[in-house]
Amino acid sequence: MQVTLKKKVHSTMPSGYKPELDSTAFVNDDTAILYMQLIGILRWLVELGCLDVAAKVSMLSSYNVMPCEGHFHAALHIFAYLQKHPDCILVMDCNYADHLRPLKKADYSQFYEFTKDKLPSDMPTPLGKAVEFTMFVDASHAANVVTCQSRTGVLIFLTKLLSSGIQRSRTVSRQAVLVLNLLP
Repeated sequence: MQVTLKKKVHSTMPSGYKPELDSTAFVNDDTAILYMQLIGILRWLVELGCLDVAAKVSMLSSYNVMPCEGHFHAALHIFAYLQKHPDCILVMDCNYADHLRPLKKADYSQFYEFTKDKLPSDMPTPLGKAVEFTMFVDASHAANVVTCQSRTGVLIFLTKLLSSGIQRSRTVSRQAVLVLNLLP
């Protein structure tokens, strides 16, 4: 199968494209196998640090069972984007985050007045600087207009080193949303 990528691509997905609303025909078996291979390659690229396509790859990977022609072309669109932006790298920086303002130390002693931090008596003396733990979370609540599926992304940094990145999708039933809206 001969596949050509678009030359002018400015975003990770075609503008306004929603995979859940794709009404194009289902692809044949050979194209479906190629689609699954493309999604597998894209998932590895995300694991290796191409985080700018992580959300779109996660969306498209939900259609591995029965991809449509639009899903296939959207996957090719991501490859065209990556071809135009080949400098997708993950920088390992061991410096401290200087762009975050310091958090105010909270005093929880009124809630936990009978507790004290118990440190091991044989704990070694810390050497070097402390490790900063920073977590960024983003979510799109019910972004999938058909199933009300939500997507949540979490990036965890130790100092400035990306420790882990997680992307989850959750389906919320319309009944559960109505019940939550009715609660006082």
